[in-house]
Amino acid sequence: MKKIIFAGLVILLVMSFVTCDDFLQGDNEKKVEYTDVVYSKDGSRITVYLDGVGVPKTAAQRAMSTDLAKIAYDFIEVIFVSGTTRARNSWELGQSAGISGVKRGAGSSATDIKYDNSGTDVALMFVGRKDSKLLLGIGKIGGVNGSDDATADGQMPSPIVAVINDDTKKVTFYIEAVKTGLRVDTTVPPFDSFDLVGPVAGSLPAGTANSWTSRAGHSMYLSLGTSPAVKYPLYNLPQRKDFTPALTADPVQHAKYTFYGAASTYAAFIKYASKLKVERRLPRYLDGGVYYAPEKSNYDIKSTVEVRTGTGGYVSAKDTVFVPTIPLAFTVKGNGIFSFFIEAPVYMYNDGDATNSGPKAEIWKIRTGFGSELYSLDDGDSGAGGCVLIGVGNTGADWIDIEWKWLDDTP
Repeated sequence: MKKIIFAGLVILLVMSFVTCDDFLQGDNEKKVEYTDVVYSKDGSRITVYLDGVGVPKTAAQRAMSTDLAKIAYDFIEVIFVSGTTRARNSWELGQSAGISGVKRGAGSSATDIKYDNSGTDVALMFVGRKDSKLLLGIGKIGGVNGSDDATADGQMPSPIVAVINDDTKKVTFYIEAVKTGLRVDTTVPPFDSFDLVGPVAGSLPAGTANSWTSRAGHSMYLSLGTSPAVKYPLYNLPQRKDFTPALTADPVQHAKYTFYGAASTYAAFIKYASKLKVERRLPRYLDGGVYYAPEKSNYDIKSTVEVRTGTGGYVSAKDTVFVPTIPLAFTVKGNGIFSFFIEAPVYMYNDGDATNSGPKAEIWKIRTGFGSELYSLDDGDSGAGGCVLIGVGNTGADWIDIEWKWLDDTP
């Protein structure tokens, strides 16, 4: 079972705008509309015209507003960096998207500027949600002056050398989605975001074996709800008594969570705006329009989860580069279940002031879930839940006895 959180481009509402000018002009005096940005039908490509107005809108382009209703993102940011030149712009879906001040070459091979992201010349696009600044996808240039027109939607031309010179009028960015996935079984998935890694931190007594080195044998699907029932991945952690001989201190189990897709492909171009957050939550799931949470006796309030830092650990200080695999440490003190999510505040490559009078760099969020469902359990499939379900001190047979109640005060 897999979950691609942000790979699907889901439906938004389409809004049509009518101005007074539309009523005042006669049929033969219709004002010519221009566009400086063109979106592909499935939202996987965005073409931006450089230095002002692009081309007149055609009837087909106006009709495509219906197709744009299928796009999950509604906010876009783009940056071109070459040396000390930083051209940046950001806009909402449907707004003007022109960008000026992009550094260009003179048109000869000796002075061409190649925005291929392999050196100092970088061109990137972030797309996501305006309300939460949730990062859904990242794109790089896949076409210059229409060189990608014959390419199917979603297929990056290969190879592509994005040369921008005096003759360049438009560039097309190809968008790759941020992805996560959860699995319980040991079959090879397209990607798998959460896993236990061993050994348990600290010294174990001589002769003590640690079998908690992966999710295999220590995880299962927990079926919850009735309309219909949904299977949620659940990962079990070791207690002192689970070792022979038993431990005399609380075990500290290591694990990892990995963001895939664009978060991995473009990790070198993503930087932290502030420290990464890992937060425990009361487990909840949605069933029939109502949230349910475990009874208090089933909730582990003592065990903790945090990012592993220190020597060889993870660094998420401001301006450090995002690393998609995040090492975690669970200190196992209690008994029952709890959940957690991850949120990473980031910005695109360079947050310095734009040299083209563009806006300041946006602060985006890379998260394990989508919207208000961030705090709900991740079902490892197609849901928007962002919390990983963790269990302590129960056997497989015991999980069916967990009592859940209606959560009437949802956090």
